[in-house]
Amino acid sequence: MNSRISFLTFLAVSLFPGAVQAADIIYDDAENTDFYFISGEIEYGDGDNFKRIVENTHRNGRNTAVVLNSGGGNVLASFEMADLIDRNGFATVVLDNNHCYSACFAVFMAGAARLAYPQSNIGVHRVSFETGEDATTKGLSVDMNELYKDLNVPPAIRLAMLETPPSQMYILSPEEKKQISTVDVSDFSSPKPKPNYSAGLKEKHYSSLRECAAEFSKLLSSEDYPQVTEILLGSVIPEIARLTSHKYNSFQAEQLKTAVNAFFRQLDLTRSILSSAGITDEYSITRVSSALLGSLAMDLLMIEDSYASVMQQTLTENPPVYARFSDIHNLAFADRYNELRELCRAGFCNEETVKEQERAWIERNNAMAQIYKNTQYETFVNEYMIDRQIDFINTVKYVISSRVKDRTYVGKFDFSSHRSLMTSVSELYGKITSLTVDEILQYNAVLGAYIIPFLEYELKEAGYDYREYTDLSLTGGAYDLVYREFFVSSNRMFYGKDYDKNATEFVKLEGKIMRVANMLLLLLKDADLSAATYYHCRNRYCTKDEAETAYHSFENFVKSLGTVCRKQKCNAKQLERMKGVYIQYDRLMGKITMKHKAPWIHHVMTMMRIWPAGRLIRDYNTYSGR
Repeated sequence: MNSRISFLTFLAVSLFPGAVQAADIIYDDAENTDFYFISGEIEYGDGDNFKRIVENTHRNGRNTAVVLNSGGGNVLASFEMADLIDRNGFATVVLDNNHCYSACFAVFMAGAARLAYPQSNIGVHRVSFETGEDATTKGLSVDMNELYKDLNVPPAIRLAMLETPPSQMYILSPEEKKQISTVDVSDFSSPKPKPNYSAGLKEKHYSSLRECAAEFSKLLSSEDYPQVTEILLGSVIPEIARLTSHKYNSFQAEQLKTAVNAFFRQLDLTRSILSSAGITDEYSITRVSSALLGSLAMDLLMIEDSYASVMQQTLTENPPVYARFSDIHNLAFADRYNELRELCRAGFCNEETVKEQERAWIERNNAMAQIYKNTQYETFVNEYMIDRQIDFINTVKYVISSRVKDRTYVGKFDFSSHRSLMTSVSELYGKITSLTVDEILQYNAVLGAYIIPFLEYELKEAGYDYREYTDLSLTGGAYDLVYREFFVSSNRMFYGKDYDKNATEFVKLEGKIMRVANMLLLLLKDADLSAATYYHCRNRYCTKDEAETAYHSFENFVKSLGTVCRKQKCNAKQLERMKGVYIQYDRLMGKITMKHKAPWIHHVMTMMRIWPAGRLIRDYNTYSGR
């Protein structure tokens, strides 16, 4: 018996909350082998359930294999299963097209003999409670690392577990699966076809919309994405449609049919995007699919007035800043799609497929708008659909970027500390004018797909809540996009149709560097002179007076540039639009710094204002002819 498994089981009993049994555990009596199929999310109590089934069915002396297909779940239950497998010398198996993630990995590694089939999907990440990570869970992750060491898990996989946050998943490569397997496929007598655990789900009917919505709510917290996808497609979505069908007239029914058809075209195109990025593992595909399916389920639920009313009231009472201003909301949405296209432009996916997927979403959104036209929910539903699509695009972007094999440009940034990352970013800005267009494309993709999401996670870890770092990121993206629209339209007016289009790529990178620097300054905790000297407040932190002066400079240059634009040398309308979005970004940054009492508040705000003011000086000098 592995003493470390027993120790960790004791810790988990003390620390992890209980829940109802959830995993399907099926015994199959083959000719020479006892097979135990464990499928679905592992929950509190499943360890006892597994033990009871084994005691009632297992015969001493027979070969025994535990066949796993689980997205993980409760750590206590997984340790109890691992302990039973370890003590009895059972083998463990993950078949082709099946998956074993998170807590399931400990169960797999406890096998006396182990076999991960070539097309299986296996993944690891750090331990967390339902409430997230804290010092205790991080300590438990370290203990888990020691257990994995005892179970002969290769160092690279153990390191990946420690480095991967609970919100993400490190997927083992084919070579890594070979390393943790102790037998070859050809030496293993495959089990009979696994019982169809989910067959009942496709036939499941709910007595009420409330019951169906409760099932959907539980799915939202699950990381067993293959199972979530199957339940949503086979049970929840058809049942929501059935239970709400009496709520709309023939015209609305036709619009809903159009919306659903557009949705499934969007789903097919999303899979094509992943395929173009070389992503074939089940975990990634179903993670993205489940995010999109969840969005459709919410669309259908809101056909019921009571659900639409509750959602509208919740978001009305505490709306995100970007949703309070429709222009910012739409710009933030467009910016996220731009970041996905920039990944493709850098060579990591098919840009035309992304554009077609966006057109399918627009068709779906327009059809849903017709259903709610002239109702009290018309504006709300449109905004809520945009929010869900932003979350979906973030998921697609994350999955593509995390599976990219070529990390050349990611490796040009030092992630060892916030200070070192700030230094990397400042060095990039210092050489920006010497970069080739291809290099700019790569850096744009890295900043949008890797570094900005990384800093959102770091802000969360530093105590900022979801609304704050999401508002900051999306409003910053909205400003970045509207400035580019001003820049491009003004260059067309000033230079004519032959303006330098490569300059737009330069401005994209400049804007992303600005957004990254803003987020990093909220994270710096020590006397980091690199930040002070980089922004030129005489080698010290900027004062309140300097922050106010920087803001007045921004206003003055908008006014001066406005005079030039009114002479038809630049776009006056877009200039005013850019000013309005930037003011909201500036106010949001000020509110966040004050709430969290960020060090060097006035330095942060000065930096916020110097950069856009500097852009306006450059534009004024260009369009005024000087």
